[in-house]
Amino acid sequence: MIGFVIYKLLLTVGLKLRALTALQILDAVFSSVAAVVFFLTLKSAFRSLYLASWLTLLFGLSATWWKYSTDADAYIVSVLLLLIAFRFILPTAKPRPLVVAVFYWLSMCFHELAIFFGPVIMAGLLYQHESARQKVRSLTIFAWRLLY
Repeated sequence: MIGFVIYKLLLTVGLKLRALTALQILDAVFSSVAAVVFFLTLKSAFRSLYLASWLTLLFGLSATWWKYSTDADAYIVSVLLLLIAFRFILPTAKPRPLVVAVFYWLSMCFHELAIFFGPVIMAGLLYQHESARQKVRSLTIFAWRLLY
């Protein structure tokens, strides 16, 4: 749906592109945004500009990421949404299980393999809290948002 809207928008602006080319451009843009989110997450987690820069370069220039960044498929959008969700489960982040659930749910809407990131999110939500009551509350909110 997003690809169709972007394709129609590009046609309206006057660019005569094939739908496949529009989707490839869209994936390249989402890939760049994902690299920025990845960098900001690493910088926040490691508190090192040097380490975050090198790891982001390794991520962004890896052969697999490069291949999928220029394809017209749903992997990149799903990974971008998972990276955004991951930013909200860092131990230093304010616990927001509802926001995490929304981004996780959206990533699963784009690609079904995102479901395997669920245990990571649940573990991250558990590590954000000290008391058992807060942990249960956070996981309950997360699960409620996924189901309803």
